[in-house]
This record gives sequence, C-alpha cells and structure tokens, in this order.
Amino acid sequence: MVNIKRNVTLNGVSIIDGKTASQFVDSIDSENPTDMTITRYIVDKEIYKPNRQQVNTEYAEFEDIAYELQEEMMKEN
Repeated sequence: MVNIKRNVTLNGVSIIDGKTASQFVDSIDSENPTDMTITRYIVDKEIYKPNRQQVNTEYAEFEDIAYELQEEMMKEN
C-alpha cells in the first residue's frame, strides 16, 4: 500500500541584479503542521557573497511568512 503524505510547500528566491542568488524552500506537513522544514540554497556564490546581508534579510522575511502559515495551520488542526 502506498503511504501518501500531504504537504504545503512555499518557494522563494532572492534575486539581485536579475540573477538568483539564493532559493528558499519551506515544507509543512498538512496533517501535523508542527513538522516543518525550511531550507536555503545558495544558487550563485558570486552574487551571494557580496550581498549576504540582503539575502539574509530576505531569508528572515521568508521564515516569518513560513512560521505565520504554520501557526495558521496549527490552529486549524
């Protein structure tokens, strides 16, 4: 039997000068919203390195949105 797990996924990107510096991914288990994973990938090191502060600020914004969604989902369960 196939075990299927339903998730909500958010994707975000930090774009600097038209290029993707970093990508953010959040996955929340729909049945158990306390189970959440947030991941950050550096896509272009040459763009990322001199712009770390901006990317980190955007990542913090992404985290805030992810945690708000998680809280909403926990209230619904």
